[in-house]
Amino acid sequence: MGQAMPRASGARAPAKILVADDADLNRELFRRLLCRRGYSVIETRDGCETLEEIERSAPDLVLLDLRMPGKSGVEVLRLVRGVYDKTQLPIIIVTGDTDTEMAADCLAAGANDYVTKPIVWSALRALLETHLKLHQAYAEVASPCDAEAIAEETRAD
Repeated sequence: MGQAMPRASGARAPAKILVADDADLNRELFRRLLCRRGYSVIETRDGCETLEEIERSAPDLVLLDLRMPGKSGVEVLRLVRGVYDKTQLPIIIVTGDTDTEMAADCLAAGANDYVTKPIVWSALRALLETHLKLHQAYAEVASPCDAEAIAEETRAD
């Protein structure tokens, strides 16, 4: 359970997690905790940088703060969901905002989960592992190489 999930591509590289938060201290804390668990961590400070980094580095999961400069976390969430569904790119909102209406809005807009600060690390770790497993399973099913291999095996029978 202490192992990081392998990348969805099937390689042995650790899962790539993008941490989007404008607070240096928060990014540092997440980076340390996630790296200690074997994940690869990418950090962004604002909404625009987050959108660019998603396209550049294709993370396996995003931890997204709501209140960031440029584009807010909600704006980023809506834009990302226009391109990627929940299994293609899991997004967990991590925020100090405890407003239940905001949580409902984010979940309706496509967030996979909504976690409030202060973070209970064991709970967040369980969410990460669950969403990364689902992401990996989706990638394996959706992989064109796998589909071709299955088709070949079926023809051979």
